[in-house]
Amino acid sequence: MISLLLFDLDGTLADSRRDLALAVNRALATFGAPALEDAVILPFIGFGASHLVRASLRAAGCADVGLADAMPVFTRLYRENLLVHTALYPGVAETLPHLRGIPKVVITNKPNDLSEAVLEGLGIRGHFDMVLGGDALAEMKPSALPLRHAMKVFGAAPRDTVMVGDLLVDLEAARAAGTWSCAALYGFMDAAALLAGAPDYSMTEFRELPGILAGIS
Repeated sequence: MISLLLFDLDGTLADSRRDLALAVNRALATFGAPALEDAVILPFIGFGASHLVRASLRAAGCADVGLADAMPVFTRLYRENLLVHTALYPGVAETLPHLRGIPKVVITNKPNDLSEAVLEGLGIRGHFDMVLGGDALAEMKPSALPLRHAMKVFGAAPRDTVMVGDLLVDLEAARAAGTWSCAALYGFMDAAALLAGAPDYSMTEFRELPGILAGIS
């Protein structure tokens, strides 16, 4: 029986693409760099804020701007506009109450304080027993460390745990930790590419999750 659920945040629970892209482009503008198309920025999301900013600077031709200078600017601009366009995916708010009784942890590569703020702002923080952002531990996904930490805290075995996410890093982390993986095909990554990562289960809508869990049990 499943005794622990682990969720990615961006691309799994919430669609935050526009706000992330806006913060990136506003940060680039402060350094005199041209704006990037959302389609250019999107593949950089999901690997931590430092990767997002570093890759965006590179794509905008700002090799002379250091990460130490750019990160505070991006973080401030993003924090000021966390929830302008960001919204829960269809079915998330309606489905989470049906998962009561199972400990739930958000494991994201987004910084911890920003993750907490997004979850609070979207009104779903109370559904989760713990939030592990990308800076909460020594390693982030695709490392298995955050998943193993959550399992240790809640006393769950790997085969009683499911990691739900929309990127290959989520599947890789689940595989490394020995947990089940469930791919959110509606998220940031191309569905075919995500399925090529061989998830144990997949869903096209969040509301399918209870049925998937029942099948595992």
